[in-house]
Amino acid sequence: MIYWPGSDARYNDTMQYVSFGLYSGHPTLRFRVDRIMEWITQPDVNFCMLYFNQPDSAGHKYEPDSKEVLDAIELTNDGIAYLLQRIEQADFQGEKPNVIVTSDHGMNAVSYKRVVNVTTIEEIYQRLKGKLPHATVYKKEEIPESYHYKNNPRIAPIVVIADLGWMIQTDPANPYEETLNGMHGYNHSESDMHPFIVAAGPDIRQIGLVERFYQVDVYPLVCLLLGLNKPNKIDGDVHRVALFFKQPPPQADLDEIALYAQGIKDWNATSMATRGNAMTPLCLALLALLHHIS
Repeated sequence: MIYWPGSDARYNDTMQYVSFGLYSGHPTLRFRVDRIMEWITQPDVNFCMLYFNQPDSAGHKYEPDSKEVLDAIELTNDGIAYLLQRIEQADFQGEKPNVIVTSDHGMNAVSYKRVVNVTTIEEIYQRLKGKLPHATVYKKEEIPESYHYKNNPRIAPIVVIADLGWMIQTDPANPYEETLNGMHGYNHSESDMHPFIVAAGPDIRQIGLVERFYQVDVYPLVCLLLGLNKPNKIDGDVHRVALFFKQPPPQADLDEIALYAQGIKDWNATSMATRGNAMTPLCLALLALLHHIS
């Protein structure tokens, strides 16, 4: 994993994967591509992930429709072209890797002049429930199921969600500044929050534009590409991504995988595939890219 924020964290006191080190937003995308190519060309590596913080950083500072974001997209395009060039020129022992380029969110324009000032959570709920402009207030048990956000002890008893294009101001004495002009984290049903995905490689069928892709399906897509047939319980659907394959798994296999994805069957470590299973390697580039530019 190259430079995902938090990729240096341990799980159960163990590093579950190889990380390039502490996160930094400074190295160029070409530098990151060179590092990931050193990994993916090794015979014992089958899955690499690369994160780049543009044009997210430019979008936050200048707003999504700005010239600076277009410049950041051009920079990102150059980096992706460089990745594909390096893959084409590299010497792989087997097939060249499949490549997925996607994002973790979209973005919407905001302004430091459009903020909802709050003091205490209890005051919001008692005095402003249904009256707080440009925001919705929920008790924990009222949070819509679509958020998948209320069945955990870490969720606060009161949750305030800003309307699209608005921000929550928690400290009026320390207001947002003019340098913040783009934001994400709004309801996933908003089209501006939708990221994108592009995939290509020896296992992926060329089908052109896909009208809709659910971001939760990146996980089962990666599992199928890597031959991991017993995934953890997830929200993604292996049946929705099967159409992207030149040779989709048999329907019976998809149904079996779905039982694990739905939590009906238990996962065990013996299901993990290796390069020895003749898998095609996979390179996943996760970019902080925007949904659209007007």
